[in-house]
Amino acid sequence: MSVAMALCLLTVGALAAGQWKQFSSDKGKFSVYLPGEPKEQSQTVSTPIGPLTLHMYLVEQGVGTAYVAAYADYDEKLVQLTSKDTLLDGARDGQVKSVKGKLVSEKRIFLSGHPGRELKIQVTDKLYLRSRLYLVENRLYQVLVVTHLGAIDGPDANRVLGSFKLTGR
Repeated sequence: MSVAMALCLLTVGALAAGQWKQFSSDKGKFSVYLPGEPKEQSQTVSTPIGPLTLHMYLVEQGVGTAYVAAYADYDEKLVQLTSKDTLLDGARDGQVKSVKGKLVSEKRIFLSGHPGRELKIQVTDKLYLRSRLYLVENRLYQVLVVTHLGAIDGPDANRVLGSFKLTGR
């Protein structure tokens, strides 16, 4: 390989690597590592416990791959009267239902002592969603990756899911 070709490959690799950066949301009080600048969106979603405002930060890459960090605030009284497991079960069921998918796996996880779940959902034959849900006081955080089966457990998905941190709490 020529020196010029090697330098070209190193430059391309550095440019691709440079697209990844830490994103922080002051309002959301979190940070996450994403492959680009996210688009901010908010929408009201209907849930069995009433409407919730979902704040999302989305990065789309090509066809069929997306990275999302999101949060929604539950009513504080509801959180006091409802078990954390029930709230996380509802969030899980809502994710599965919203993509008309099939829950493939689920495990209990924690973030700084706060309970959560890691989910893998089959959306279509080739498209999967992997997410981590965390309940922090009355706030539900969701970090998710949507991509094809071959990449759902890959380094990019692991990088995003593993980088999520709470800030300013």
